Amino acid sequence: MIAEIGHYSIVLALMLSVVQSTLPLIGAHRNDPTLMGVAVPAALGQFLFVLIAFCALTCAYIVSDFSIALITHNSHTLKPMLYKVSGVWGNHKGSMLLWILILALFGLMVSEFGRNALAAMRERAGAAGAAAGLRGPTRTDAGRAEHDRRRAPRDDPQYGRRPCRAPEGKPG
Repeated sequence: MIAEIGHYSIVLALMLSVVQSTLPLIGAHRNDPTLMGVAVPAALGQFLFVLIAFCALTCAYIVSDFSIALITHNSHTLKPMLYKVSGVWGNHKGSMLLWILILALFGLMVSEFGRNALAAMRERAGAAGAAAGLRGPTRTDAGRAEHDRRRAPRDDPQYGRRPCRAPEGKPG
């Protein structure tokens, strides 16, 4: 029964991850807040279902449920409890499930606590785009002149400073 609970919960987490990765993008494209609002509950559901699957695998290791091939190959009844619990992520499949759990946790944290950070990321992305020349100028000509006046003299080309170069014929 433990294996079935873990199996069904990981399948439900997979379905929710597909929903989470498609519907908010479609909502952002159509500017539909209802579809974009699906992201937070989907992230929460995905995390909870992955957590249930990881706990089911841990419980199966603890009780030595040998009906699961993974536990049959990686555990035995005489193992100390610490090794049984750490054996959950000590094999390839368990470590992948732990990695999915950590990713789902961070996805949940971004969806819950990242509302203010998203606006800041948009601003930074806009600034990076402006620096790359993808957007128009963000400062007026008066702002550029003020910036030029505040530059340090060592950065000003009229003072004759040039970048350091090795003399010709000598390695740099």
